[in-house]
Amino acid sequence: MKMTNLMSVNFMNTLETFQSKKLPQKISYAITRNLMNISKEYQVYAVQLKKVFDAYADYMVRDEHGNIRYSPNGIPIVDEAVTEEFYEQLTDLLNIEFDMDMYLISLDLFDYEDKDSRYDVLSADDIMKLQMILCAPNI
Repeated sequence: MKMTNLMSVNFMNTLETFQSKKLPQKISYAITRNLMNISKEYQVYAVQLKKVFDAYADYMVRDEHGNIRYSPNGIPIVDEAVTEEFYEQLTDLLNIEFDMDMYLISLDLFDYEDKDSRYDVLSADDIMKLQMILCAPNI
């Protein structure tokens, strides 16, 4: 599957949310396996992101205590003189594409009975998020 760094960050964040939940084994396995696959690519992204941040370290806006100020989405705020090129670098990094071998499961696996309350309850939104990542359209 073609994936961008932005997708990998979003997928990782979503899957990490469900990693510690008690779910049917096949769903749990798919979450863990995909997290392991994505984390390899995420490590490459993280190294490159650090390089971008390091390149603009002298332009990062700091508070009165010398701490870097961050935007609400967690990105360091930089001087206006370099804001455009800084965000261009970040956008380029987030849009890099790569092939990811995703472990996909059937939609039917989410249709399970939990008579003994062994599993954590998933909301409809949770199920939809997981299905978007873990299920191929025609499986």
